[in-house]
Amino acid sequence: MEIQAPAKLQALIYALGKEAARNSFNDFLEDLGITDEEYEEICKFLSQFGVKTYC
Repeated sequence: MEIQAPAKLQALIYALGKEAARNSFNDFLEDLGITDEEYEEICKFLSQFGVKTYC
């Protein structure tokens, strides 16, 4: 069974990343306790659903 991402998920993910990058995207991830490797894993997971991240 193929899972479809909600229509506006792409826009939301992009906007959240863009907003976070206004200061420092790395600081944003660090504040959340997300390493670069974990973020890359998250990006790969989301890409399976056609969702592109900001950075």
